[in-house]
Order: sequence, then C-alpha cells, then structure tokens
Amino acid sequence: MKKAPHPILRVIETLIPGLGVARNYQRTWLWADLCAGITIFAMLVPQAMAYGELAGVAPVVGLYTALGGLLGYALFGSSQRLMLGPESSSALLVASAVAPVAVGGSPAHLALLAALLALLVGVIALAAGLARLGFLADFVSKPILFGYITGVAVFMITGQVGKLFGITIESEQFFQQIEELLTHLGQTRVLTLLVGVALLAFLLVLRRVAPKVPAALIVVVLMTMLSSLLHLQLYGIAVVGLLPAGLPPFGFSDLRLGDVWNLLPSALSLTLIVFADAILTARAVAEKHGEKVDANRELIGLGAASLAAGLLQGFPAAASQSRTAVNHAAGGKTQLVGIVAATLLVAFLLWFTRLLENLPQLVLAVIIIAAAINLIEIKPLLQVYRLRRLEFYLALVTFVGAF
Repeated sequence: MKKAPHPILRVIETLIPGLGVARNYQRTWLWADLCAGITIFAMLVPQAMAYGELAGVAPVVGLYTALGGLLGYALFGSSQRLMLGPESSSALLVASAVAPVAVGGSPAHLALLAALLALLVGVIALAAGLARLGFLADFVSKPILFGYITGVAVFMITGQVGKLFGITIESEQFFQQIEELLTHLGQTRVLTLLVGVALLAFLLVLRRVAPKVPAALIVVVLMTMLSSLLHLQLYGIAVVGLLPAGLPPFGFSDLRLGDVWNLLPSALSLTLIVFADAILTARAVAEKHGEKVDANRELIGLGAASLAAGLLQGFPAAASQSRTAVNHAAGGKTQLVGIVAATLLVAFLLWFTRLLENLPQLVLAVIIIAAAINLIEIKPLLQVYRLRRLEFYLALVTFVGAF
C-alpha cells in the first residue's frame, strides 16, 4: 500500500502541482515525454520567433517568452498537457497594448514595456487564482471567444500581407493597412511574392494532410539553407540577421511608474482573454483523458508562466492550441514535456542561434499568416447562428471589436 504524503508535503504539492507529478512520476512515461518534448521544441522555435516579431519586438524575445512560459506553467499549472508560451493572438494584443505607450521610444524600451506587461498579467492572474476567481471563465462563452479570435486572426493576416508582397506597410490600423497595400501594389517584389505564396501553400496543405509533421520547422530549415547557399538577400529578400546569443539580461531600470498605470487596463483585459482561451483549451484536452482541470489552479499557472516570461524579458505567455494538440498527438504524459522543450531551448539560445541568421524574414510572416488562417473557425459560428442568435450577434460584435 502506498504511503500517504506528509501533510506539509501535501500542502507544497497543492501549491506547486509540478512537484507532485515529479514525486509520482512513472518510468514508463519517460520515453513518451522525451519524444513529445523534442517535437514541441522543434515546432516552438520558428513559431516563437514569428510571434516575437508579431508582438512588435525582436524575434528572440519570442524565445524568451517560450522559456518562461514552459518553466512557469510546468511547475504551477494543473493540466499535464497544456503548452504555454508565445501565441499569435496574444502577441498581436501585446503589440496593440504596448505601441501607444512606447510612442517615440526605442525598440529596447518597447521590449521592456512588453516585459512589464507580462509581469502585470502574471500578478493579476496569480492574485485572481488565489482569490478563487476562476469561475469568471464560465462567463466567457465559446462563440464570443471564437468571434474575437477570428477578428484577431483577420487583423494578423492584414498586418503581414505587406511582407508577403515585399512592401513596407507603415500604418497600424486595419483599414489604413489595406489602403496602403492597395496603393503600393506597384512596388511588389515578384520573387518575394512567389516564394511567399509557395511557402504558405506548403504550410496549409501539409497541416491538412499531415498535421503531425512540423511544417514550420521544415520551412525554416529549408529556407535557411537556400538563403545561405543562394544569398537571397542580394535578390531583395531580407533576412533575420544575427540573433543575440545567451540568456536574456535582467533589469527594468528604464521603466517608470507611469508605464505601469498606462499598461494596467490592457493587462486586465489581456489576462481575461488569455485565461478564457487557456481554460477552454485545457478542458478540451483533459476531457480526452478523463481528467479535470481546476480553473483557479489554471489562473495561478498562467500567472507563474507570465511572471517567468516577464522576468526573462519576454511578453505575456498564453496557451497554444497547436502545440497542445501536438503534445497530445505525440503522446506526452506530464509537464516534463515542457521541461524537456525548455532545456533544449536554453541550449539553442546559448550555442546555436547563429544557425538562423540567414533565415528570410518572409518565412516568419508566412508562419504568422498560416497560424492566423488556422485560427479562423467559421463552422462553429454558423452553428451558433442557427441555434443561438443572441450569442452569434455578440460574437459578431467581438469580431468587429478586434479591429
């Protein structure tokens, strides 16, 4: 008969669920967790860099966010399979929240504001979890969330289409971006457009016919090799350039108290949106395994993930539906999957960042567009329209509000 844990140990494991999983870990899970962790890492690197750029910061900041999100959630989250880190919709929200506060500031200051936003989201989520406010997720219906995410996805595509055409778009507003694109079509770089369309088609087709294959990784490796061999930058295709090696520095000396107040409203709304998405994703994967997810524990896990991401100079962490699905498909059993992926990510940051210096920036834009297309779900909204008209109209309002 298994001996009951000491009361103090039980309290510690309640506060830090990851320790409980480690104490009860079974050797038969190890191989599956290692394979899933390697798969998640391979998928994560190109996604994280793309979402870092989408958030308005350097691509490497997406990697910092991934590291903090993986480690923080592995220790404090309640779901054994949910993957946290940089995500497309939350990255766009970060950009829209930070840009007005950073007007006239340097890129370094903008990155610090994004990290501050992560700290604020972390503190708010942690406090909400301790106050047992997880029930708030029940007030955010799936149709409303679908409507909002669909609106965000359309906005994401609009923001990246200029890069697909090789055109620099200055505006940050939806309709102005469309107008600017249309008036500058004469500046289209034909080679950039052809390569971009081909890569986008490859990503979308491969996701449909072989969803378990890391299509983004294949595109990154292939295009980096071609760029290095053919010097694509000489043909007008811009490359990422040298990524900073090593772990991020610690420090927030350039921030002001006014920045906190300016970002606080965005932090509150972002926390609610990210939490609603995370709890829906966690519950969906938990149902497949006959498990339960504690909404209050998820708030604490989300808070820990964003706090860790902020301390590592990243932006707020969010649940990734795609990486969670891949983790489930790869047979991941526990939070060790996140620890394995984080360990590989540290090794990449320390020693292997030079491998991607010739990666075309176009690839990151294509990954973002493909991710945005996959976020758009029309069928569930049509079903809601037939069954619950009021929720459909609320979803439509949140769709328009995303612009």
